Amino acid sequence: MALGFFSRLKEGLTRSTQKLSEGISTVFRKRRLDDEALEELAAFDQRRAQVVEMRYFGGLTMQEIAEVLNVHVNTVLRDWTAARAWLFGRLTGQTHAT
Repeated sequence: MALGFFSRLKEGLTRSTQKLSEGISTVFRKRRLDDEALEELAAFDQRRAQVVEMRYFGGLTMQEIAEVLNVHVNTVLRDWTAARAWLFGRLTGQTHAT
């Protein structure tokens, strides 16, 4: 019984994560990721801005970005997640604490 619960929980979390990723991708496609937004991100976190540039514009994998920045891939994943959330808020007019 517990196994079924955890399977359903995992499925739900996976669907939620996919929906968020799809929503962010849609915003990025509909609203051009402009230089101003990226410059604002870089003003308080240069590495996150670099991650966005390499991933979004350069098409690098997370592992490749980690190697370029000389950090662990988990750091890149955290930076990518935080930067996407910040940019989503910026591009949709929502405000987020940094």
